[in-house]
Amino acid sequence: MQKYFIKSLYITLGTVVVTLSVSFLIPVKYKSEALLAIVDNEMTTSSALSDLGGIARLAGVNLGSSSGGIQKNALIIETVKSKIFLESLILKYDFILPSLLATKNYDSNSGSIIFNKNLYDNEKNEWIRDKKKYKNTIPSIQEAHDLYIKILDIYQFPKTGFISLSVVHESPYFAKRFIEIIIKETNNNIKYQDQKKARDALNFLSKESLKEEYKPIEQSINNLAMQNMSSLMMTEIKTDYVLQVIDSPYVPENPTGLTRFMLFQISIILGVLLSTLSIYFNNLFNYTLKETDD
Repeated sequence: MQKYFIKSLYITLGTVVVTLSVSFLIPVKYKSEALLAIVDNEMTTSSALSDLGGIARLAGVNLGSSSGGIQKNALIIETVKSKIFLESLILKYDFILPSLLATKNYDSNSGSIIFNKNLYDNEKNEWIRDKKKYKNTIPSIQEAHDLYIKILDIYQFPKTGFISLSVVHESPYFAKRFIEIIIKETNNNIKYQDQKKARDALNFLSKESLKEEYKPIEQSINNLAMQNMSSLMMTEIKTDYVLQVIDSPYVPENPTGLTRFMLFQISIILGVLLSTLSIYFNNLFNYTLKETDD
């Protein structure tokens, strides 16, 4: 009985040591989240562009659909997940690319990211990746996007329409900051598109109002111009243009996923299970040998 206990103890301790050794090689990651609501700015813009399309058709001009059948929530989610959106973030914020692809660990004392020195020189702000291992010294947008999609989670709740946006990263501060940037630039991106629509509409009205065929509906054109000017003004003064923050992103205090303590508990259970199975099959094997000898 004692030998079984010792054997079980060795197997359990071995499992714990191996599991904890592996856990120290895996970087701890943190998850920051934000809850967002979609702001409805479509009423005046859609009405104006619909009226504009009607006026344009009187002159035999087809402006197409104002929305193209695309729902705003789908447009926002797919914009955030797109390569072109990530590329615009990387070009505007130079710390995003190294934080995504060169992070080795996180220094909780200083609150800073520890970069992989074989990939990125933080002092010189320079990529030093080996071309033999990587296609390019500087990571491509495709490479960055592959990781971006893995750490990003954006989901819309069907019943409420609210959007949950989360980012997982070794640095809790970067996770929070990255969500703030995504929200800000999404608002700016959609705002710019709507500004362009409104300006294009005003330019169209300005040119077409001079034509003789539009004289009978000159008052309607003026009203339509006022609507587009109102839409343009709203894009200029609103900060949370399409995404309104309900619950702001935060600096997470606790790691996400399996912690080392949880792995320690799992390793003990796994060790006990393995030792029990080992003893069982060992006894079964010995019993079979005895039966064969007899």
